[in-house]
Amino acid sequence: MSFRPSARQTLILLVVAWTAWIAIQAWRSRSSSAASDSAIAVTGPAKANRVGTYYFHVTARCRTCMMIQAYTAEALTAGFRDALASGDLEFRPVNIQCAEDRHFIQDYKLYTRSVVIARFNDGRQIEWKNLENVWDLTESKPAFLSYVRRHARECLGRL
Repeated sequence: MSFRPSARQTLILLVVAWTAWIAIQAWRSRSSSAASDSAIAVTGPAKANRVGTYYFHVTARCRTCMMIQAYTAEALTAGFRDALASGDLEFRPVNIQCAEDRHFIQDYKLYTRSVVIARFNDGRQIEWKNLENVWDLTESKPAFLSYVRRHARECLGRL
């Protein structure tokens, strides 16, 4: 006697498998996202005159979103190690789904995950720029790194 599943049973099996796959991907994304945030975030007291680079994201992130964060961190750590160590430059991933960080959506007119560079003088933000081209540059890591470094360098030059 051979078992031959009906179309309904096959469909149910596919839906269950797909749901399990989605759940696993969400769990993996959340786990790696939390680990990467804590590993990259620069902590400590903020200097009054500094350049802040922020990656604004939500809790569930796709591969490209994770890539934008990693490329931004790499651009800054490889290009501005001394500025990061001195506190002249900071990098912080920020989850805008956290209640205390939702104000950034309006502060920076965010409409998607974004990298923003802001310059502070005497503790007050005096300028900022949303690096909107990061999405277009994910296909070319060298171009992405150069783009972020160029804007960071420009802001640091005005400190």
